[in-house]
Amino acid sequence: MRFDVLSDIQGDMADLESALAALAKFGTADQLLVVGDLTSNGRVRQYRELMARLGDVPALYTIGNHDFYNGRSTRVSIDRFLEFTGMPGLYSAHDVGGVPILRLGTIDGSERTGHYVVLGDEQLDWLTSQLSALAGQPAIVLSHHPLPHTVSGTYDDPVTQAPKMYGRDYAEADRVLEILGRHPGVVLLSGHSHWHLARDDWLARRVVGAGSFTAANTGAVQTGFGPDGSGG
Repeated sequence: MRFDVLSDIQGDMADLESALAALAKFGTADQLLVVGDLTSNGRVRQYRELMARLGDVPALYTIGNHDFYNGRSTRVSIDRFLEFTGMPGLYSAHDVGGVPILRLGTIDGSERTGHYVVLGDEQLDWLTSQLSALAGQPAIVLSHHPLPHTVSGTYDDPVTQAPKMYGRDYAEADRVLEILGRHPGVVLLSGHSHWHLARDDWLARRVVGAGSFTAANTGAVQTGFGPDGSGG
């Protein structure tokens, strides 16, 4: 199986075309994974434009923070995301050619908690159950936001990283890390940070206690920080 992965389109259809053309050079993928920020601010027009381009492509989508920036409630934003993407829920499990893929999404896009991501007990219990049932089988987990100390920008050095920007994305970061850390076959794909894939910390093995999992930065279609962390 081969997957193409994108994130942070944010309504930029021109850059999306460039990204799709670059991916096409590697041949046809079995599935496209779009890891959040499909739109710049979750407007109906933006979803219509995006799905006119991607609607016929086999794809899985996760919601991102920009998909809530429409002045409407979290419920309206989630319902709109589900309507246009056709996803079965905010979070769900899929088998793509024998590869388990688990999608995650925040249940509160308001950011009033001081965090971008609130998964809640029900979703976290579901994630625990899903991974336990796989009994060590490798799995891909999709979540728009990176976890602390996983990929570019999320480490502590304020000069070469951006800890103040990405250290508090998850309300339940420690619990998510603990769940994923029990499953060494997990690969977490996250976007949001927009950091350049030329950096040597775009992919990492995240150690959690006696366990670990793999984390990868998906880059970003729209806007980016250079290899030295400048730009954006």
